[in-house]
Amino acid sequence: MRWWKSTAQWLGTGILGFAGLLLAGCEGADGIAPVSGVVTLNGAPLPDALVRFQPQPTGSPSSAITDSSGRFTLKYTRDANGAQVGEHLVAISTYSPGDPDAEPPRPPVPEKVPPQYNRQSTLTATVKSGANQLDFKLDATSPVAQPKPGSDD
Repeated sequence: MRWWKSTAQWLGTGILGFAGLLLAGCEGADGIAPVSGVVTLNGAPLPDALVRFQPQPTGSPSSAITDSSGRFTLKYTRDANGAQVGEHLVAISTYSPGDPDAEPPRPPVPEKVPPQYNRQSTLTATVKSGANQLDFKLDATSPVAQPKPGSDD
């Protein structure tokens, strides 16, 4: 009986300690913080846009797709929301080359966002520990060139 009590206490302490480490990780101890926001283009919400945060100078990117209200919540991994704490280069794009071979086929989607916000992005953001609300008010007064399918431009 004594053996069972001491083993149960040891096991319980280990489980609590492990759970504490997991909870600390959810609160940014691993360098990931929650990021959400709204993207507008010429004052209107920008739906179905890819928002990508690339840590500078290196790191794993985070991304999201905006909803019909232009709102987004970044995903760091499939199971974890957020982005690495620190400076990021931000790119926002609506372009998709489509996929005629998909089932059902997906038509191409034109770029609505000027290159200074995506392929030649000048957008930056700082992700801090704790919750981050980062909104992007984009202006499309400059021309929007359409990328060529199959190219990185």
